[in-house]
Amino acid sequence: MTETHPSEMLRALTAGESDTIKIIGLQHAPFDDHLIHIDLSDIDLALMPQPRLIDRGHGLMYDRLRDITWLQDTNYARSSGFDKDGQMTWDRAMSWALRLNYRGIKGWRLPTARNPDGSGPCIGDYCHESELGHMVHDLFGHASPGLQLLNFTPFSIFWTSTEASAADAFGFKLSLSRQGALPKNPWDLGTGSDEMVLSDEIRAWPVHEGDVGSRLHRVIGLPRRWKAKWLG
Repeated sequence: MTETHPSEMLRALTAGESDTIKIIGLQHAPFDDHLIHIDLSDIDLALMPQPRLIDRGHGLMYDRLRDITWLQDTNYARSSGFDKDGQMTWDRAMSWALRLNYRGIKGWRLPTARNPDGSGPCIGDYCHESELGHMVHDLFGHASPGLQLLNFTPFSIFWTSTEASAADAFGFKLSLSRQGALPKNPWDLGTGSDEMVLSDEIRAWPVHEGDVGSRLHRVIGLPRRWKAKWLG
């Protein structure tokens, strides 16, 4: 395998291409039902195609293929006030994800760059077997109807939990499904300046094992007169 200097990989990950894939959000793949009409009375609805990414409410999305839960907010570090813009070094992102308490749910982590069987990580374009690659290739377009990502921009690089070396870790560029190693502190490349301008934002998007969103219940607001009657 040809070695690539971290600074070169960073430039490759953040380079803009004319054929960049623009991902606006998540939309359920529609059915072409204008050509035929089906009588559903004789069909077991349990056998009908189900969304691969399920909206669990409360800002949680469940990947039923990998049995993992994602935050709907792709920049929750900023939304929660933890970081002013959500761009963090790898060490800070790892620490934040591990300590995250979202609606009482703990045990979060950064997504892995490795394949489901533990092999890899894939390096280069269209790395679709990692957890972030799986999100782009297998879940985008197959989500619950109306489900949208929050604070999402396709021009982002998301940290993974997978280290490449003592100084580098793997990141994933959504717009090209490009995965590779970059310095754990991308803003300090040993040039004496921390003002390197990046064309992509470097963020952290936590994930959790299992369907943790199913533990939460939707809160239904009752009319005031009902509350008064029930509470006496």
